[in-house]
Amino acid sequence: MAAESRRSCLTPVSATPSPAYAKLLATTAVCSHFDGGNPGDRLRAAGYTSYRWGENLGCESAPSAIASALGTQLYFQSERCGARPAALGQHDEPGLHAGRIGVWVSGGQIRIVIDFYHP
Repeated sequence: MAAESRRSCLTPVSATPSPAYAKLLATTAVCSHFDGGNPGDRLRAAGYTSYRWGENLGCESAPSAIASALGTQLYFQSERCGARPAALGQHDEPGLHAGRIGVWVSGGQIRIVIDFYHP
């Protein structure tokens, strides 16, 4: 019963904007939070109603998706946000929780999109 109730709390991947936005960025070779709107617009369209949101993008050029993800992680860890590094899976504003991660590879372009929100 507990596992069943946990599953019902998960948001279906089809209802999250991260994978679709990663695909858009990779297929158009763009790296921007604002291609066709902003992260808040995409989250609202997917049914998230909170006005508190954030987004991290990974647009590292690398020979493989794994190398790109690693390069993105190292970049986020090297950033300083106050007294702590911003890592993949964290965001600067307290209270934001990781929503979903989208990764897409197209024509040598690798894009990682991490959306954060507060329910």
